[in-house]
Amino acid sequence: MEDAWQRQDMPELANIGHWLKGSGGTVGYDALTEPASKLEAFARSGRVEEAGRMLEEVKSMVKFIVPPAVENEQEAAKKAAME
Repeated sequence: MEDAWQRQDMPELANIGHWLKGSGGTVGYDALTEPASKLEAFARSGRVEEAGRMLEEVKSMVKFIVPPAVENEQEAAKKAAME
């Protein structure tokens, strides 16, 4: 996404937004569906400023996603430390 944004490649950014909209929900990250949908729509319609804002929102949300394997390792480490 960042690369497409840097190149101002709105069709590519729209495609990535579309992919994220579907795959985020598929794997249980439903909170990504609406912002990714807006990112896609803004990029497709050439609304660059709005697309940039939605890209920043999506990026801020992604920072809080912890893959299950990492989460399980963290929980195991916490449990071991408590014992």
